[in-house]
Amino acid sequence: MSRMADELRINLLGELELSVGGRVVQLPSSKKTRALLGYLVLARGEHSRSRLCDLLWDGPADPRAALRWSLSKLRPLVDGALPRIRADREHVSFDPQGVTVDLLEVRSALAGGTAELDVDVLEACCGHYRGEVLEGLELDDCFGFAHWLAGEREKARNLRTQMLASLSARLIDTPERALHHARAWVALEPLDEGAHARLIEALARLGHGEDAQRAASACTQLFQRELGRAPGEAVAAALRLRPEEHVTPSQVAHTPPAEVLPARDLGLFGRAEECSALERFLDESRSSESARVLWLSGEPGIGKSRLLAELLERARQRGAAALYGKAYEAELARPLAIWHEVLGDGTEQEQPAGRTKLFEDVRARLRAADTGAGVVIALDDLQWIDEASAALVSWLAREGGPGLVLAAAVRAGEVEDNPAALRLQRALKREGSLQPLELEPLDEAESSALMRSINPEIDVGGAIEQSGGNPLFAIEMARMGEAGRSPRLEACIAERLDRLGEVERELVRAGAVMGRRFSLELVAGVTGLRPGELLRAAESLEVAGVVRPEGSDEFDFAHDLMRRAAYAELSDPARRLLHRRIARALAEDPRAGDELAPDLARQASRADEHGLAARACVSAGERCLRLFAFEEATSFARRGLAHAPLLEAAEERGLSIELLAIEVHAGLGRRNCEALHAQLTQLAASAAAHDEHGPARNALYLLSVLDEESGEFVRAEARTLQALEEGRGADAVTEARALANSGRCLAQLERELPSAERFLREVEERGTPSGARVDLEWGLGLLAWHRGDLIGAQQKLEQAFQRARGHENHWAAFECLSRLVLVEVAAGKAERALDREEQLRLGAKRLAGESEQALAEALMVLAAYALDPSGTLAAFERALTDLRAQDNKAVLAAVLNQAAELDVHQGENERARVRAQEALDAARAVGRERQVARAEEILDAAQHPKHTE
Repeated sequence: MSRMADELRINLLGELELSVGGRVVQLPSSKKTRALLGYLVLARGEHSRSRLCDLLWDGPADPRAALRWSLSKLRPLVDGALPRIRADREHVSFDPQGVTVDLLEVRSALAGGTAELDVDVLEACCGHYRGEVLEGLELDDCFGFAHWLAGEREKARNLRTQMLASLSARLIDTPERALHHARAWVALEPLDEGAHARLIEALARLGHGEDAQRAASACTQLFQRELGRAPGEAVAAALRLRPEEHVTPSQVAHTPPAEVLPARDLGLFGRAEECSALERFLDESRSSESARVLWLSGEPGIGKSRLLAELLERARQRGAAALYGKAYEAELARPLAIWHEVLGDGTEQEQPAGRTKLFEDVRARLRAADTGAGVVIALDDLQWIDEASAALVSWLAREGGPGLVLAAAVRAGEVEDNPAALRLQRALKREGSLQPLELEPLDEAESSALMRSINPEIDVGGAIEQSGGNPLFAIEMARMGEAGRSPRLEACIAERLDRLGEVERELVRAGAVMGRRFSLELVAGVTGLRPGELLRAAESLEVAGVVRPEGSDEFDFAHDLMRRAAYAELSDPARRLLHRRIARALAEDPRAGDELAPDLARQASRADEHGLAARACVSAGERCLRLFAFEEATSFARRGLAHAPLLEAAEERGLSIELLAIEVHAGLGRRNCEALHAQLTQLAASAAAHDEHGPARNALYLLSVLDEESGEFVRAEARTLQALEEGRGADAVTEARALANSGRCLAQLERELPSAERFLREVEERGTPSGARVDLEWGLGLLAWHRGDLIGAQQKLEQAFQRARGHENHWAAFECLSRLVLVEVAAGKAERALDREEQLRLGAKRLAGESEQALAEALMVLAAYALDPSGTLAAFERALTDLRAQDNKAVLAAVLNQAAELDVHQGENERARVRAQEALDAARAVGRERQVARAEEILDAAQHPKHTE
């Protein structure tokens, strides 16, 4: 390793930046990999691998593998003569020897305070601040990392505030220098009255009276809106006016935007090979029997979106229907978000029959759009796709049928940060339906032609090298007309945004904080600006190529990098102010409890409005459950639980139980049952102690669900009855669920069957909510089986199985199906039972339990035994041996009794007697009254066979 390679500088203030010997190093695209490096550098010390996995990789199935992958990407970038990233099997650390870190330099310089430091030193330290700590690495779903980052940003911001306050005071006699620092102070701490006063004073000393009045007016508006009061005497004194003499908002003039070159469709430069690939893809897709997916990948700004637009235009020329949708980072947890973009209203409607029916309805809508030449769907920024949308893409690739063409654009390296996108990519590769197309940078001639098409006067010499062949960078540099100033694309865009007028800046800041498309009506409510002003500003921004219209009343940024640059201009306090205004505006919308709930949850979370955020997470999670988006539901539950401890005790208990209910109902395979049980037990006891009957009952009901799925049937029964007793009638929906669950639980336990039927009939009479239908039909099917009504049992258990499968409740689906197979064998329909083998084995595999797999095997051999006793006897005995080994006496008794009944019909009375006796012993051991009665009846029949003449 050369000496230069050891001269490593790491900048944490602003976007993470590494430079070796003064040369900036290209960082991995993965946000989590960059976040890991920032954490190791700043947190210092030794960190356990488990701690790092919890911090950044709570989602993937193998977080340690994700950590190893990230470390492998970082080592070549930071290691010097000796390794700087040190790792063993259990711990990881960063060795800072030979490394300069901007934030640590600032901390060291300010260790003794600002008073004794020279002004030039303070200004140099302020110059290190290019933005917030680790700008752009906000990870909403990584709660531990988010809290750590918020703390580090607060500490760094406090240091900067101290420096700016000191500089603006010490330089006030040279107001032109003080003004720069006062402006930065106001931008950093918008609710700091001292900052506004210093800014107004600097403007007044410079003789800029109108600007001082404008600053005072803006301060007054801000304080009235956020604090409900006018600013105090410090602001008035700085302006040399009394508080009541401040100018009104209508007197404020806004700076017009700077002149910019107009945006226009530039066409494609240098993409002849890629366009040929598009034509081949469309030709091949026309003759394909299943949907194929074109996978466009490349760095931001490389031209993926433009190539998608070209694909859609060529599809239209062929007569195909062309549809477009875009994913947003802000909507990662909103189910079916990108498909709502593609198909509009109606995509997210609840489907009682299950997710498959919802997907089939989407397919039907796509086929209805086909006029005979096919349907081409372009999905942009797919690295931010949500789990439900990804599942639909995968399903359409398999089941969409001929004529359906899918194309996706993704940022190279960022797919790994989103488990849904990564699983989709792997699934498409595995199924052979993915066709990759990686976009390369433009060459020198192509970049030159692109720049000169925008600005014929530009000197393209140095600009071409700096653009690196990135079309967006080339476009931005040409529009600015000052090639060579900005070493990075984001900085280039930020410089252009700096030239905007005040109204335009307000609009782009509010739009950036919204994180997705935005309406001018919402921006007006958030900023206080008049609609006419905003409309003119939006038109100006559209001409400048910063935003583009979407539909009749919405706008979006021309590129996500512009959104990111506008967001980076804001300090964390300023961001929180805007997030708070947006959250409060959304909360007043009638749709806040349904379709706007995911947006509200995100905005309230970013604003630290903990109560509003937790309640929005409940609404968003319940909505996800209705749409069978179980990954997203779990995500919202965990987000909400991160806010709950910051609320008052009673509100915390109630909301925590509602959020845990979402996690419980989100299905098997996504739960930490042990932790859930402990949390709910504590909450149930605490709620009961405070006479909060509704929350206590909800917690007990959820505990009964967990107990039952864990095989703790007696405890489940006790919890269920206790839940009914605790606060009966407080909540009609929860009570219906509890009644249905109680009735089904008792029917499954074969205890108090009259009470079980009474509970279930009461639910029927009241009108069954969707969340109780599986338990209702399941319970009624079991009761019909117990009383010998095999036809009724088949009907109800079949309905329960289909409904549970549609809800992806794998445990309930397997339980219903296994009982249904027993009923069909008893009804003499063994052939139908055998037809269910694939479903039964798949259900057992999903549960990944040896007991379920042993039961599935025993049931299938039992059905075969019913058709051919002599040919399958040995196989059935082996299956019984495996079932006995699982020590599940309840199912063993049911299988043995059914086999004994078959033996009686075959005249094998001794074999029937032995099996019935074993069934009797097993049923008595677990208190299964119906199986006890069946075994006794079989024993009597075997010992006293009926003889025919």
